[in-house]
Amino acid sequence: MYSTEWCGYGKNARNYSKKNNIAFTEYDIEKKAEAKKRYKKLGATGVPVIVIGNKRMHGFSEQGFERIYK
Repeated sequence: MYSTEWCGYGKNARNYSKKNNIAFTEYDIEKKAEAKKRYKKLGATGVPVIVIGNKRMHGFSEQGFERIYK
């Protein structure tokens, strides 16, 4: 997940993943230059961006996440 510390949707995604024992790696695009570089390569324009395999989700909702996770 590409995110920032202050993003409310990113916080919701983190909490949901932890609550449901879903492992994830978070890349803070404001703190890590390499994360920002990969984020830009994706052509992303907002946070969070959740990548699962070749599927991608911009923002976060439980329903949207379930569609790309399964």
